[in-house]
Amino acid sequence: MKRITTTLLFISLFLCVYARGNAAESQIQLVRNATLLIDYARHHILLDPMLSPKGALGSVRGKVKTPMVELPMKVDEITKGLDLI
Repeated sequence: MKRITTTLLFISLFLCVYARGNAAESQIQLVRNATLLIDYARHHILLDPMLSPKGALGSVRGKVKTPMVELPMKVDEITKGLDLI
């Protein structure tokens, strides 16, 4: 949760400092956990990509399998037209 909060805070700060033009041109979409798709200044950005299937990885403590949920869309849709990862 701390990682998600820190990531969202960073993105918010970035957009506030560097925002130019119409705010409707920018879009942030939460894909899963901390993975975000950001459309900003005509750039398509993927932040913190975790594209593994549900349960593909172990956790640090070994108690649960991560990611804990399936991706809400296909990987091809997420990675289509990316300018920056």
